[in-house]
Amino acid sequence: MAAPGMVEARKQLRCVNGSNRALRYSWTVPGPDEVRQVLSDLDIPARLRPDLRLEVGDQILLVEVKNRVTGSDVGGVVTQMRKDAKAAKADGVLLVADRISIPARDVLSSSGIGWSDRRGHIRLRGRGLLIDSTSRR
Repeated sequence: MAAPGMVEARKQLRCVNGSNRALRYSWTVPGPDEVRQVLSDLDIPARLRPDLRLEVGDQILLVEVKNRVTGSDVGGVVTQMRKDAKAAKADGVLLVADRISIPARDVLSSSGIGWSDRRGHIRLRGRGLLIDSTSRR
């Protein structure tokens, strides 16, 4: 079994010479946190962010994907996304998560960061664009 954050894959190959003897091998692929740590330990600068960079016409949108974002961790997310946007000269940033708490949504919105969750909530602002499924009437 793979360590937390690691992805384990197993394969079985048949011998090329036609025998029925199977060769088995497995490997473990590190997750992003493990990759960052290994590269850091080797003093190799690495940027594994953002998760996606979209270029539409002359606009750049950076997309960060998270499992969930809560009020207690949204500050770090905002800081990192702002750094990434500045470095990439991006026109906008979008956080996509399975779940974003209401306090986190409020912080993201007031910080100018777009967001979307799998529950159908979305807020995205851009030049000439406003999508907000959370507006209250």
